[in-house]
Amino acid sequence: MSMFDDSAWLSAHRRSEVFAGQAQQALVRGQDEQAVHHFLQAARAETEALRNLAGDSPRLLGIISVSAAALLIKAHEPAEAQELIEQLLRHPDLPEFAAEELADLLEGLQLSPGHGGHQGFGNSGP
Repeated sequence: MSMFDDSAWLSAHRRSEVFAGQAQQALVRGQDEQAVHHFLQAARAETEALRNLAGDSPRLLGIISVSAAALLIKAHEPAEAQELIEQLLRHPDLPEFAAEELADLLEGLQLSPGHGGHQGFGNSGP
């Protein structure tokens, strides 16, 4: 089965993109709480896309993995982000570029004040 035949992951990914866009718009309006809510919706959708992804595209696995982790961080869910990152780093098909980016995100979480404190709205991920 081609990755493009599996519409479940693509549908979830597209929902994630919509929610992430809504989060960015909320940030522009200064509505941080609403942005966090939308980032969480985006993270949930991207995690669903990750679960539904066919195993025939390691590059796509890497991209969606980094996106899901970054969205969880933006949604102020550091413990969930850490758990996901640690799980993904054990995935045998995870490409090196994604492993490096996930390791960087994990290091950032571990260096944050109070280990898991507010990450802000930086430029990592979507």
